[in-house]
Amino acid sequence: MKKMLLFMLMCAVFLFTTLFVMTSCNIQRNPPKPMIQAGDKRISFLQSTYCWNECADYMAPPDMLKHQQLEPAIVSPEAEISIEFTQVPSEGSIGVVNWTDDLQSENVPLDYNTMTAPGIAGIYIYSVYASWDKGSASYVFTIRVE
Repeated sequence: MKKMLLFMLMCAVFLFTTLFVMTSCNIQRNPPKPMIQAGDKRISFLQSTYCWNECADYMAPPDMLKHQQLEPAIVSPEAEISIEFTQVPSEGSIGVVNWTDDLQSENVPLDYNTMTAPGIAGIYIYSVYASWDKGSASYVFTIRVE
């Protein structure tokens, strides 16, 4: 009986210790996700290329959108679009790229993690990328300016 009680006590201590270590280390298996917003409207995104615990290489953003179901978020001309992450990226590592259907891209200016939507109506495809000490990640979103 004493051996059984001692065994159960040791198991309980082991389980609590393991749980404590795992929660205090905050083991993060996936890259931090962005919160992309135009005003109060959240903009949906797709995970793209990343290197975190492992590396994954995805198609170019226009090709991703042809194969995935991601509707463009409707925004006003010159709307302010903010990009924040659940974990703060390394300083100066956040960037945004505008993609065209012919796979051409150009950097988009950011001001305090905020970009401005184009003033001309149309559908626009963007990728946002950032880096942390543990790795890097990129995400794809699309907007329709109306």
